[in-house]
Order: sequence, then C-alpha cells, then structure tokens
Amino acid sequence: MRYVWILCLPAIGVTGCKRESCVGQDRTCELGPVCPNLEPVCGPTGRSPGFTRARRLTAAEISVGPDALGAVGDFALENDRVRAVVDAIDHPHHLAAHGGALIDLELPGIAEDGLNVVLQATGLLPKDAVTYTSAWIVESRGASAIELRGHLDGDEEESVATRYEIRPCESGIRVKTEIVNLGKDPEVWTVTDGWFWGARSLEPFVPKPDRGFVHPSFGLTDIDSVFTDSDFVAATPEVSDAASYAIVACDRTQLSGFHSDKVSAVGSPRRIVMPGDRVVLERFIAVAPGGRSIAPAVDLALDARGKLFDERLRTVTGLLLRADGAPASLVTGTVRISEIGEDGRTPWTHVRPDSDGRFIASVPSGKALVAEAQAFGKTLSEVPIPAGENAFDLGTLTLPAAARVDLRVLVDDVEDHALAFFVPADEDTEAQGSKLFGAVSTRCAPLLGPPNGPSPACNRVLVRGLTSVVVPPGKYRVLATGGPFATIDESELAVSSGETSVVELSIQRLALGARPFLSADFHVHGARSFDSSIPDRDRVASFLAADLDVLIATDHDVVTDYSESLRALDGQDQLRLISGVETTALVLFDLVKDEAVPKVIGHYNFWPVQVDPTGPWRGSLFDERMEPGALFEEFRSSKIGAAGVIQLNHPYAEAEFGRDLGFPKAIGLDARRPLDEDAEDKRQLTRAPPGRSVSNLAYDAQEVMNGSDNGALQAYRAFWFYLLNEGVVRAGTGNSDSHGLTDNLVGTPRTLVWTATSKESFDLFAFNAAVKAGQMIGTNGPIIEAVISSPTSSRTPSLQAFIPDPNAQLSITVSAAPWVPIDEVRVIVNGSVARLLTSELTHPVDPLGREGLVRYSGSIPLSSILPSAGDAWIVVEAGSAIPMAGDLDCDGIPDTGDNDGNAVVDWRDADDNDDEPDPCEGDTGPLATAPHPRDAGDPLSKFQAVTPRSYPFGFTNPFIIDRNGDGFEGASR
Repeated sequence: MRYVWILCLPAIGVTGCKRESCVGQDRTCELGPVCPNLEPVCGPTGRSPGFTRARRLTAAEISVGPDALGAVGDFALENDRVRAVVDAIDHPHHLAAHGGALIDLELPGIAEDGLNVVLQATGLLPKDAVTYTSAWIVESRGASAIELRGHLDGDEEESVATRYEIRPCESGIRVKTEIVNLGKDPEVWTVTDGWFWGARSLEPFVPKPDRGFVHPSFGLTDIDSVFTDSDFVAATPEVSDAASYAIVACDRTQLSGFHSDKVSAVGSPRRIVMPGDRVVLERFIAVAPGGRSIAPAVDLALDARGKLFDERLRTVTGLLLRADGAPASLVTGTVRISEIGEDGRTPWTHVRPDSDGRFIASVPSGKALVAEAQAFGKTLSEVPIPAGENAFDLGTLTLPAAARVDLRVLVDDVEDHALAFFVPADEDTEAQGSKLFGAVSTRCAPLLGPPNGPSPACNRVLVRGLTSVVVPPGKYRVLATGGPFATIDESELAVSSGETSVVELSIQRLALGARPFLSADFHVHGARSFDSSIPDRDRVASFLAADLDVLIATDHDVVTDYSESLRALDGQDQLRLISGVETTALVLFDLVKDEAVPKVIGHYNFWPVQVDPTGPWRGSLFDERMEPGALFEEFRSSKIGAAGVIQLNHPYAEAEFGRDLGFPKAIGLDARRPLDEDAEDKRQLTRAPPGRSVSNLAYDAQEVMNGSDNGALQAYRAFWFYLLNEGVVRAGTGNSDSHGLTDNLVGTPRTLVWTATSKESFDLFAFNAAVKAGQMIGTNGPIIEAVISSPTSSRTPSLQAFIPDPNAQLSITVSAAPWVPIDEVRVIVNGSVARLLTSELTHPVDPLGREGLVRYSGSIPLSSILPSAGDAWIVVEAGSAIPMAGDLDCDGIPDTGDNDGNAVVDWRDADDNDDEPDPCEGDTGPLATAPHPRDAGDPLSKFQAVTPRSYPFGFTNPFIIDRNGDGFEGASR
C-alpha cells in the first residue's frame, strides 16, 4: 500500500494537514465512504431496504435508450432505483481521451438515460484532463463502488483517485475525486466535473439572478468572467422519456464553474495546490424523471442540501388549468418560481403540472418568491409567494384557452407523410414568438413544441392523416411540403382562444428531370447523437415526409439502425437506410506544428458501418488524437473496406467551444497559394501522417452544401474549387446535416445520384461507386442536367477526365418545382463564371401550381467557354445570385458577407468597433444568408417559408477536361 501524508504548508488557499490519501495502483486503499454526512436521498417515495451491486456489463444487460452508451465490459452500478455506467478504460467517449467517465445514468422503467458524458479535470487545457489507468469493483456493507486510479493527462506525477458509489434506495450516485500534487511545483487546480450537454439535448439550469436556463456566451479568452458559484446545477431534457439530473457538493456549500448549452464545468474553486497537497471534491449526482421541466431534479438537489447543511425547504403547490380544461404540456402550461432580489430574479425551479393540472415543487424556505404561469414561452400571470417556512398553496392559476388546428395533408390524393409549417401572417403574431421556458434554445414563432424534441417542434408539425395541433391565438400561413420535388400548398387562417379550425392541404410529387436518379441525404443525425433529441419514430417520419430514396444515418461517434422505426411506419419500400457514422473529434491535441493552441481534425462521415448493438460506440471506432489519414486507414481496414465512402464534412464551419469542425480550417490552409508550395499547411493537408500510408486528402467526397440555410456555402464551394484548380478531384455533395425538425430540414439540401441501381433492387456497392465517381448533383430545389456531347460521344458530370471533341456542345436543362425561384444559371470554368444565363430563363406564373417546371433548356459551344489551352473543369450552377462575400482574414476562402447592406464587404461587416484593424487581422463573419422578402408576392417568399433563411442553389459535379490526354493536372496546366 502507498500512502501520502498531507503536510501543513503555509500557502494561500492550502487546506488539509496530515491526512491519508490514496495514490498509485494499490487496490487495498479505498476512498470511501463518499459524502459520509449525507443521509440517504431517496426521493418522494421514502427509504426502502433496497440493494446495491456493481458488475461488468454483459451483452444481455445493455440499455437500449437512444443516449445509452454502455457496452460490454463497461462498469455498472445499480440499486433498486438507479443504474449508472462508467466506461471501461479502453472505451472513452466524447470529450474524454480515456475511459473512467460517467456515461449512463437512468431510472430503469421510469426514465431513460440522457447523459452524454461526465468526466473529471483540473482545468480547461488537454493536459488538465484526468487519465485513468485502472479501475476495479469494491463491494462493502451498504454500498457498491467502482474505484479508479490515474493521473493528469499532462503529468503522470499528479495522482488522481476517484470513487463512484451507490447506496440502497438513493435516486443517484455519490462521487469522490482526489488529486494529489506529487510534483515539485505549485499548481492552480480545481476538481471539476465536465458535463457535456452537447446542445439540443439536456438543458442546464443554474439558480442565479437572471439565469436559470439562460447562460452568457464566452470564449476561452474571457471564460473567467462567467465563472459563478451556485447551490446546485441541474439539467432537463426536451423529451419526456429521458431523465433529468442535479449535482450537489457534499464537502462545500457551493459549486464553482461555468455553463453553456454545450458544456458545464462545476466543482471546487480554483486554488493554489502546493507540492504534497491535494484537492478533493465529494458530490451527489441525482437522477429524476424528465418531461416535467427541471422540478424533479431540483427537488432532489434541495433535499440533499437540507440533509447536508441543515437548510430548510418548503413546498409550493397549486392547480394550473387552461380555460378550456385541456391538460397542459411542456409548452402550453408551466410554472416558474423565482426569488425576488436586488440583482434580479433568481429562478429556483420550473414545473409542469400533472395531467389533472396539479403541481408540487420544492423551494428554499424564508425567501420572497413569485410564481409565473407560462404558456407558449410567455409569462401570462404572476402570483407572489411571501417569505415563510410552511408549505404554500397557490390555489388555481388559470391560463387562457389555446386554439386548436385540425390539420390534414393529402399527398398525391392520399394520406401520406408530410411536413407542415405555421408561419406568422402579421407582425403581431410574429411578435408573440418565444423560447421554451421563455429562455431555452431557438426562438420560435409560434412555439408549438420543444424545438429539439418530437413533433410538433418549434413551428413545424409532422402530418400523416388528421393531426391536431394546439397553437397560440394569431394569424398564420399554414404550408405543407413533401420535399423540394413536390408542390407546396398554403392556407391562411386566424385562430382565437378556445376555437378549433380545420385546415386541409394537398400536395403532389412532381416528375422532374429526364433521367432517373436516387435522391439521397448523406449526413443526418438522430437521438443517438450527443446534440439531438428527436425520437426515432419522428426522425424516420421526417425522412419519409422529405421523399428521400436513400439516407445515411451518421450520428456523432455512434452507429445507428433505424430499421425498427422504418418497419413500424411501413416505410421499407419507400426508403433505403444505410448505417454510417460521423467521426467527431473533440479531444484537443497538438495537431498543427508550432501552433500554441491545440486543435482537432474536424468531422468526417464513413459508410457503410455495421451496427454492433452491444459494443463500444455501437460499432464505430475511437477517433481522437489522430490525423485524418490515420483515421481513414483505420476505417478502411476494419469497417468500410475499399468500396466504402469517406466524406469530408463542412470544411470551413465555425468552431464550436474551441473545436474546429473542418480539417482545412483547423490547419489554417492558405488557399491563395498553390498546393505544391513548400509550406506547412500544404504539407499537412496532403501528407500521410507519420507511420501511416494513407494521405490526409484520401477522402472520396466533400460537402459543398451543408445545412438548409446555405450559410457557409461560399466557403465550402471555394475550397472545392481550390482543390479542383490544383488537380485534386473529389466528388461534391449536398446534405442537410439535420439534427431534428427545427435546425435543418432533412433532405434539404440533398444529393441526386445517377446510378444503374434502383430503390426497388438496391445495390449498395453500385450506389457507392456512383457517389465516388461524382455521378451526381447537389441541390435544395433546382435540378440541373448537363451533358457534353458531340456526334460521336456523350459525357455527364463525373470525376473521370476526358478529351473533348472540338465541336462538342454543353447542353443544360434546369427544372424545379414552381415554388423554387431560379434567377440565373451559371457555367463555372476553372472557378470563374464563363457564361451567365438570366434573360433566357422562364418563370412559373403560379408558385402553388404544377406548370412551368423547366426553366431553361439550351446548348453552348464548348469551345466558347474553355480556355484556349490547358486542362480545365466545368461546373454548372442554378438558383439565386450568389450573395456578396469577402475574405477578410486573407486565406483565400470567403468568410464575411455584406452584413450592413452597403454593397461593400469590409471590416464593418464583422466588427461594430469604429477602429479599422490592420488588413487580415480583424474579426470575420458571418457570411450572409438571403434576406427574408417583405412582400408575400415575392417568389422567394414561398421558398423561404418552407426553407427558412435560405436561397435556391444547385450544382453539378465537374466535367474534367484533360486537353492532352496525359492526365488532369488542374486548371490551365
């Protein structure tokens, strides 16, 4: 056994003298018991004899919930209420480079797991993360535990020990972490739990003035300004089946940390830790049912604090009714209870009533409070709660009756899957838009349901047959869509409180394009992604409503199988579902030579990947701290084979919480300079990583379009063009990157693949071969059919180079649904517009009709657009004019739009500061999306009603012109 005796040291913030501490790998040294002063926290049903046990998971014990990550070989703790899973050392997840993190915490039979990961660290940098090297089970009287030993990632002399402990009947687990400074220098540490919420999943809640579900934005440079202390931290999901959580410190009265919708870090205050000293954090992590806002988790947190610190609490009860007697939902009726103070209102809890309208919630005693009755994200009435110790009954709170719309959509004259939008028809209705709980996530007008949950979500409703929707009073345009290749239908209505309106809409699928194609989306997320909450049934219904033929399921770092939901919806004949994965680098490391800031490599899609329902990552691979070429080699050799597809995703998307989402942006590629330049960014882009044989450029396809709003289209397009000019030929795709019903529309954009296989007799190998060959277009509406032909040959876009006939013609036909406006057709040669067609286009008279599908059909002599000599490439585009953009950081990639509307892109579009920065040194972004038309008669108005903030765009893959037959070498070479 190895002990460290903590000495008394005269340093600021140093505590603890002559206390025994567990370090090293000796299993006879135990950290328990954890939180010894905490009486059992057994929740509202009281204490029961119960049981506890710890074990390694077997295949038969794997949870099936969408967020459950536990796999065979992971550690499980269980009592009569709770099950927790800690990942094995070699099964790390998400932000953790090594196992030993809490990945699942559920109430079996009551609330599914909703966690992503909870891991330990002492700071923000990669070296501050805890690396566990061993783990084992400890059984003792009255408790079961998992003990882990390790060190900080940046220094093996900084010893770490953690104990996860479960006791009978408790609605949670106890955790103790101890870190000992065995080095020679003082350190500034905190013991922190990093809670990876992921966004669009769990919503964190902090009881602080003007906070609750609201969290200030911050970056790494100003993170100190958002550190705060709180009595507890809680989190709730937007779906009713998942659990909610709370954390309370046992060895101190406050938790210190920072919070966002993506991550919270909470634990002990930062302090100086001298050599030989230690820091310790003991905490209770509670789990409660979700679906009723944050109240069940807060109740457990306050119960624990009462037992630990002798704090008194009181209950608030009441009856919340709507005037029409209907039960309240998470949107149509909740109660927020806040403390009134000099610094603003401090939210303490937020509760949704039971089906009969009754509610009960715990709050601290002795505080003057106010209860706010909310509906559709708005506070409609307030009732004061005087300071006191006893339970307080609010009586009956009455909300106005909502309106109801009974909606029916026919698709090709039968009831089928469709998506409906409720769009405000006047300014007063638009002004009623709000956020979930008045604070969370996306602003919706109207707010029909939690934006990241099932239908209805935000202002969108999945429809199949008669569907009833509760809406706030107002004037609306209700539109139905069946994807970009069907008509849309629209109805206007005014709804009042207590009234029921009937809306019947009819849409038809359109025969667009002369050549048959398979309509596909290669980038889609569901509930198994850390940043999505949409249930599988709703997710698959959205696929069917979008009228897709092929869909690749690409959840973050986990493989998904939707086949059960597809069968339940009778969709097997309509859609071919392929399992894949989006590798999502999250663990920062020294990626770029001589770069002080650690990086990650961004995101890539791989398919097909076989689902392993009981294995780590459900069949995917560990993908952290490696360059792309190494990742490609691993997947090719063990998962997708030579015939599988690798796709570079959103190469220039904005970073999220310090993590780049695209590799070329992460390495700081300068696209103004040639690829064969002797520069580190070019070498890193093109090389095989050390010890590997596969290049970082060895992917098959790149997203040119990602996301429904086209926000970063110009950056992705510019990078694709740059590579083509440099002779690097990769297929271009268009994908939605949809995470639910609200963020991006699944299937918008999409990729149309021309292939010999069909949906009825689908051959995945043939389909993937066509994708890798570039036999496809990307689009959110326009369909472009382009052919280079001569009397002796005919070529369609693909990555195969050819020598054109001197008399060849480029023939172009562009078609679209009538509600998709097409203002111009562009012929791009070597990155520049060689021919712009505008007056030659025709435009439909009725955007809701079925006529006027073909907008342009014509031919152009190839010789009139090609350079006189050298290789070349041609891409055809159609849609709206490309918005103005500039390159303010001087890397050759557009980064900023004309955001102030003065027809000039400069530093003022990115920075409100009056001081002009040095060239290439100031802020950038964002790229501009299309402005929303004020005139409902504008052709873009219908398009944006069902494709918000976007503009029509479609593109072909390139024609590769090899002038001399000696191989394509890039533009004009």
